[in-house]
Amino acid sequence: MVTTSEPPILDEYGSNGTDRLHAQQGLPDPNQGLMRFFFKFPIIFFRLGLRTIVGNWFILMTHTGRKSGQPRHTALEYRLGINGHLYTISGYGAKSQWYKNIMANPVVNIQWLGGVEAYEAYRVTDEEEFRMGIRLYKSEMSETLDIFLNRMGIPDDMESIIANRDHIYMIGFKQTDATPPPTVEEDLKWVWYVAAGVLGLLLLRRRKG
Repeated sequence: MVTTSEPPILDEYGSNGTDRLHAQQGLPDPNQGLMRFFFKFPIIFFRLGLRTIVGNWFILMTHTGRKSGQPRHTALEYRLGINGHLYTISGYGAKSQWYKNIMANPVVNIQWLGGVEAYEAYRVTDEEEFRMGIRLYKSEMSETLDIFLNRMGIPDDMESIIANRDHIYMIGFKQTDATPPPTVEEDLKWVWYVAAGVLGLLLLRRRKG
């Protein structure tokens, strides 16, 4: 006799008696102290003019603050879909400030390996598109997805992930002709010239010595 079991589905408070909301509250605040520096650090590389290097792993998304109306900048790990859309997962779910902003103002500016373009953000709700996004993450051995699933108490198999997709905030970005907020300027490229000048002086002194 063969028995089958349905993939576990999280309720409002998570699975296996785990309060998902409490677990999220136990995470470090990304807007405070060292965590703020950690999440903002990749932006420095874009300002240094290294988009074609760090753009392999991160997009730099400029979005509009839902309250201030001012440009806000967030670096996000991403995957490129075969449909040309970009995909990311919000590690803090609906609590992420950037997620709240793009739900209020979906037109964003994205700087990445492929260039600098305007995109429209949307939450992925279609099951087939969601499957594709998960496959993209799994195909690249993403520790980000593994950590996220473990924290949420979701088994790491496709059907369990699909069954719980309402609790996974996957975001897609599709190109748009709408006018986006301004990009982050490469205003730190001068650092390379200063570094080259200092290095040149050091080499010159060594030769004279």
